[in-house]
Amino acid sequence: MFRASYLTPSQRRALLALTLLVVAATLAVWFWHRRHPRAAARPPAADTLTAAAAPTQGTLHPFDPNTADSATFVRLGLTPRIAGRICHYRAAGGRFRRAEDLARIYGMDTAALRRLRPYIRIAAVPGANPSFHEPRPLEKSHYAYTPYPSRKLPRGRQLDLNAADSAELLRVPGVGPYFARRIVRYRERLGGFVSPEQLREIPNLPDSVQTWFHVTAEKAQRPLRLNTATFRELLRHPYLNYEQVKAIVNYRERQGALQTLQELSLSEAFSAADLERLVPYVSFE
Repeated sequence: MFRASYLTPSQRRALLALTLLVVAATLAVWFWHRRHPRAAARPPAADTLTAAAAPTQGTLHPFDPNTADSATFVRLGLTPRIAGRICHYRAAGGRFRRAEDLARIYGMDTAALRRLRPYIRIAAVPGANPSFHEPRPLEKSHYAYTPYPSRKLPRGRQLDLNAADSAELLRVPGVGPYFARRIVRYRERLGGFVSPEQLREIPNLPDSVQTWFHVTAEKAQRPLRLNTATFRELLRHPYLNYEQVKAIVNYRERQGALQTLQELSLSEAFSAADLERLVPYVSFE
């Protein structure tokens, strides 16, 4: 520990003089601040980096934020740092579709964006998806269904239930786009209709619709191959449920290929009515 007794008389006098000088200087600064409070409150001058980061008014003129370079942004009054972030955002694949999109840039001042907004001009990009403010007119391929035809079928006219397409089905009284799609999908799952009465199997379809169709086929156009079809293919058919498909697959694995539907009559999964309606739809090839 430092002790004053170790100093010589001359060193003591010098130390005392230095202490008095420090006290005097401190008091002088304190009195000066008391007499000049405004000068004391004035902030120090900004350094070069802070001055460069401060926004300026700049020169306003129309510009496209998707094509302007960093020098243009600085001339518009943005800081070099914000200008660099905008260019980096574009280089990473970003694009400004509306003036408000500039707010995505970190550090973008709201007042600066409000000042620049009247001068922002964003050019459309060929092939780009328009924003929700600019809806694209629907093309014919975008319709979910075929439009209603101009007229319905005359009384007494019938369509081939297995050959009619969606547009022809819409000409049938009582058939709209919804039921036209249901008829086509059910026909695909069946493999083809063998009777107009099968239309009753489509929920809520009016029974009167049957009178507008005829069917000449006695067998399905695409028969279901019981011995080679996969579990999923069998299950997709409207006349087979999970337990029935499981019984068919188990029979094939244990007994071999099926020769007739009667071989399934011993299974509890099938009733006589189930087997009867399957007759036109199965093949044993």
